[in-house]
Amino acid sequence: ETAIKIGATGTLLDGPAKFNITNQKDGSLRIEGSGNAKFDRMKKHFNAEAMKFVTNDADWSGVVNINNGKGELQATAITQVLGTPAKFKISTTGDGTTLLEGSGSVDTAALEQQLHLAILKYFSKTADWNTKIKLKNEKAEITVNANGKLYGEPVALVISSLGNDAWDVRAQGVATPSMIRRLYPQPWVDALSGTSSWTGHFTTKGKQYGGQIESNLRGLTSNLPEPLTKAAYDSWASRIDIGTASPGVERWQVRIGERLSAQLLAQEIGYGKHVIEKGEVVFGGSASIPARDGIWLTGRIENLDADGWRALAKPMLPGSHSGGSGGAPFNFGGVDLAATKMTLFQRSFVNFKCKVAAGKEQWTIALDGPDVRGDASWQPDGAGRIVARLTQLTLPPELPNVGPRGALAATGPGRLPAMDIVADRFQVGNRKLGRLELMATQQGQDWHIDRVQLSSPAGVFVADGVWQGWLDKPQTALNLNLRVSDLGQYLADIGYPKTVKRGSAEIKGRVSWTGDPYALDPPSLSGSFTLGAKSGQFLKVEPGIAKLLGLISLQSLPRRITFDFRDIFSDGFAFDDISADVNMSLGTLSTENFVMAGSAAGVLLQGTAYVRNETQDLRVKVVPSLGETVAIAGGLAGGPIVGVGAYILQKLLRNPIDKIFAYHYTVTGKWDDPVVTKAARPQQEKKIIQR
Repeated sequence: ETAIKIGATGTLLDGPAKFNITNQKDGSLRIEGSGNAKFDRMKKHFNAEAMKFVTNDADWSGVVNINNGKGELQATAITQVLGTPAKFKISTTGDGTTLLEGSGSVDTAALEQQLHLAILKYFSKTADWNTKIKLKNEKAEITVNANGKLYGEPVALVISSLGNDAWDVRAQGVATPSMIRRLYPQPWVDALSGTSSWTGHFTTKGKQYGGQIESNLRGLTSNLPEPLTKAAYDSWASRIDIGTASPGVERWQVRIGERLSAQLLAQEIGYGKHVIEKGEVVFGGSASIPARDGIWLTGRIENLDADGWRALAKPMLPGSHSGGSGGAPFNFGGVDLAATKMTLFQRSFVNFKCKVAAGKEQWTIALDGPDVRGDASWQPDGAGRIVARLTQLTLPPELPNVGPRGALAATGPGRLPAMDIVADRFQVGNRKLGRLELMATQQGQDWHIDRVQLSSPAGVFVADGVWQGWLDKPQTALNLNLRVSDLGQYLADIGYPKTVKRGSAEIKGRVSWTGDPYALDPPSLSGSFTLGAKSGQFLKVEPGIAKLLGLISLQSLPRRITFDFRDIFSDGFAFDDISADVNMSLGTLSTENFVMAGSAAGVLLQGTAYVRNETQDLRVKVVPSLGETVAIAGGLAGGPIVGVGAYILQKLLRNPIDKIFAYHYTVTGKWDDPVVTKAARPQQEKKIIQR
């Protein structure tokens, strides 16, 4: 009927302990105690998995209540978990179950060493945790909840024991561009915005582990070039599987929606650092386990924005062979890609196929498609050198509204390689330019064209010069020589059909314009050239730049004057010889000696033509070849003697009859709607007529 209290000292788990034992009036027994339990003894006494993370002795205090032969424990213990302080509450129930509840913070590097879970290598240095450990019949049920940061973003972990040193790890968090930038500090991350949630599930046993991270990427916007452009509301079911392939080697399996899949083998080269030795990235298909060294890009892409990827690709170009300063470095293996539509150099190519095998000193390239077909090699030293032998090279028209070229220059490659290119058939848009031979090198911001030759059955064009500021504000300057054996066919090949019939021509000079060598910009033309042409005929000209030829051929002149030149000009002026010296300044063409001579007439053009607004300010002198006609008429009217006399007389007087019938005009207005005004005859010709 009275309580009995006893004080005692001793050892518990090899450590000193103090006890107060009270025999209660109701017959129950209460034991209060405190002490220090030794780590080595705790490891032997408790379940090994329960003690997996404990690393030091434990100071403890607690109470045991025993009633009717059943005891219940309530205690607290302070120890260390993986080297950092931790506090536990310990309780037991009447069925023999022991429950441990604890909390603290943990060094994530030490936790990774225990669980061998690679994702923990990318966590913040410490993580807060709480745990529940249930012990019964020498079996342990362990659940650890941890909260930390994965590359700066909150992440939650639930770690559960599976027995036999196996663990189940579940994670969830949010992916943001800032998190991805810390993982891969590359320019392409700037094209991402928004957030998207993700979940992860891993299992580990010993040093083996495997699992996956999943996300639908909803909420994340990608302004990356196609095929990886994505709106925030788009849902792309994506998954990354990570597992142990062999000691020190991880296998990563990646799927991003239906866009691409990849399998990568990553060799660990340091804590949290890997190098990708083998990999296969497949667009529009499933990747298999890589067998070849390096990363290979394969598959088919519906719409490929190669210009956009070029602007982001500088760290991955030859000479770098690296994924940049962050992420996993890699060795590039090659390409076997097909694109239904590809935008490159602001032009749209269709049904394009490309195969590339990368070597240390040279890459081999095979190209196939309706626009480009042939073989090439790339030597990556310095700015690089391309040698290409193509059967077909067609440059489609430039796309409108593609944005400033300077944006490409700001982030993209800053140098063009040296080039040695031969294309049997070279075409720009619909203009067939013949066989191309090009030798060029880059010097500073300029690309020096050592020699370019375009050869066709109709003519040969040879030039050298410089392509200045080629990537940002291109300017082309060329020394040129064009020899044409069939002027009509040559003009048809380069896009001006049915403008001239037959004829030969030669042009020599130095010209420049704003833009690329393959994209003549008439409004910016400057320089000078000499022109010579023989034995051709101007035809009726349709609208376009060829309207300038209509101006030269004077086909509209008969509609504007009373004297009937319809038989000479309207159906196309036939010329025996043309010669001219032409100066150009920003699309303004001027000449003082453009002379055309034909059997029907002679023509002198002087003045200026303006390409920018297609107008002119010309003086035209037309001299019909009437001398022979007069002589013939005289012979018919007065007999052979009179006719011969007239013929001899006009030759001796240097065609005075032709001069009598010379006509003078000013031509202004638009090329396709000229204003022709008859001009006064010069004084010298008036004196000849008077005589």
